[in-house]
Amino acid sequence: MSWSDGADYTKCAPCVACRAGQFSNPTTKHLCINCSKSCDTQNKITIRHCDGQNDEVCGKCLKG
Repeated sequence: MSWSDGADYTKCAPCVACRAGQFSNPTTKHLCINCSKSCDTQNKITIRHCDGQNDEVCGKCLKG
């Protein structure tokens, strides 16, 4: 079950997976939040990809 309240996120029950490109966890109060901008598009090393439970984490800038 999910619903929108007009904001750019969707409220989801903890047992329902978010759509691709979103994540939720206790920190987001189990709201499905859009993943951050891709590390690749920021020319940074990807430490962790957005995986449905955690947001993308970027590292240092790539050379160039």
